[in-house]
Amino acid sequence: MFGPLPPIHRALIVAGSLVVFVGICWILAYQSPTVLTVVGPIVGVLLGSLVAWALLHGRQERRPTGR
Repeated sequence: MFGPLPPIHRALIVAGSLVVFVGICWILAYQSPTVLTVVGPIVGVLLGSLVAWALLHGRQERRPTGR
């Protein structure tokens, strides 16, 4: 599911997902539907973009310059 990630990165992804899920549930319990309708898509796009960047942005290998 997570591809060829090291175990520590898998654990961090799972822990981060759980923290975000619990935080969203906590926020949903105390906010009005009007606020959630406006803020929900914005937060979803930002978090989704951040997670996609974190998963797809690999380490950049330095190539020898030939010096």
